[in-house]
This record gives sequence, C-alpha cells and structure tokens, in this order.
Amino acid sequence: MNVKKIKYLIPLLLLLIPIKTNATIVIRDIHVRLYDTEAECRTDLAKNNKTVNSNATNGYYLSCIRVSCGGNNAIAHYDLEPLNTNVTCVNGNQNPFIDPWKTAFPSTGGLTLGETCSSDENDEQYVATQYATKVDQYNCLQKADGTLYQGTSTNNTDQNSNNVPNQNTDQNSTENPQTGINTYYIILSSTILILSIGLYIINKKNFFKKI
Repeated sequence: MNVKKIKYLIPLLLLLIPIKTNATIVIRDIHVRLYDTEAECRTDLAKNNKTVNSNATNGYYLSCIRVSCGGNNAIAHYDLEPLNTNVTCVNGNQNPFIDPWKTAFPSTGGLTLGETCSSDENDEQYVATQYATKVDQYNCLQKADGTLYQGTSTNNTDQNSNNVPNQNTDQNSTENPQTGINTYYIILSSTILILSIGLYIINKKNFFKKI
C-alpha cells in the first residue's frame, strides 16, 4: 500500500472512532445509590439533561437528597436541586404529576424522613450525613393530582387530551435525548459510504492511467 492510499484511509478511520457524549441521559433504569460526599452526588446530578428539562413534556429527573440528623433528633431531607425548580413544562403546567420511580433509600429504614436519630457518634441511633439519589417520573400533561392539565398552550392538541397512563409516558423521555446520537450515527454511516465510493473511483482512475 503506497503513501497516497494511507492518506486517504486516515480520515476514514478517524470517523470510525465513537464520539463520547457529554453526559449520561437520565432514564428510568439509571442506577441510584448512597454517597458519603456531596461532590459525588452532584456528579450524578449532572446527568440530568437541562435542554430537555427546560422544555419538558414528560420524562425522568434525578435528584440528590442530603440526609442528616436534624436538631430535633429526627431524620431531615434536603433536596439539593429540586425537580420543580429545574423542570419547566412546555405547556405551562407549573405543577405537573410526579411519580416516585426509584430511590437509593434502603427499604429497611434508618434514613426515612422524620425517623428518630442521633448526631452523637456513640449513640446506637447515630446517623452520619449521607447523600442519596432518586429518580422521579414527571408528566406535564397531568396535574399533581393526576387529572388532565388544561392549558392554553398550542401544544395541547386533541391528541394529548386522551387519558395518559402514568407509567406509559416514558417514550418521549427516553427517545428524545437519543435523537442527536441516532442522527450522528446516520450521518456517520452516510459519510463513510460516500468516502468509500470516492476512494473506489479514485483508485479505478489511477489503475486505468497506469494501463
């Protein structure tokens, strides 16, 4: 293989290298966990898609909750970045339906809001400050009580006026964030095909010139 052919192949090989996305998209099956530090928990918060959440219809939102023993010896929860201040419904619904989907809080208890605790390390009820992630499903087509939201936005079409099941509205939230990724691979495949055809034509011309 001569040097000229290698020059043609280099850009083609570079196109085959996958591009890393900036953040993991928050979807229904994302892993939730407990952290010892706020910095670790905030790393998970960055997985929320701010673009999607700023013009939301329905989807999933990951929250980071600081869990500590309050001054009244009861477990206190503090949401570092609440869903209701970080999700804006495109149809104007300011109080969308929210369904708790999954949480890192253990089912055995010990970190439940209001549960008795102690800030004394020598006490058997001592609870150290921890950070837990949780995922909620939100639906802007419904109000907080589950009834249909009747807004003035032009996006509220008759199609959206049908009853919307709480658990079956994740299609947009899981597909919309992936649109850019799917488009990238479509363009990538087309580019590779065009380059391959171009290289084939060039090689054929060079072959006939030699003859």
